[in-house]
Amino acid sequence: MENPVIIIGANTIGRSAKEIFEGNGNLVYCFLDDNKKIHNTEIDTITVLGSTDDDGFLKLIGKKCEAFVATDDNKVRKATVKMIQEVRHVQPVNCVHNSIGRPF
Repeated sequence: MENPVIIIGANTIGRSAKEIFEGNGNLVYCFLDDNKKIHNTEIDTITVLGSTDDDGFLKLIGKKCEAFVATDDNKVRKATVKMIQEVRHVQPVNCVHNSIGRPF
């Protein structure tokens, strides 16, 4: 992957995805999460910069960054993927662990 990735969701899935992306040599730009208590905090060295609907960061998707949706809530995941496809006109990336070769 050429561009850095924005991980949407700073939960367990997001943290695991961060480790996988970095393990594959990909740059993680930031996390976006709706929990305001963790905004401007770091997970390892990656900052939670804002909410999942923050257009200031979302506008980077497709131009300068890729996106990975990291939530286990199917309804939220489908809505977020749909928004990325319809508004940013791109498909979110898969996260593939380098030791197993399967999408996460």
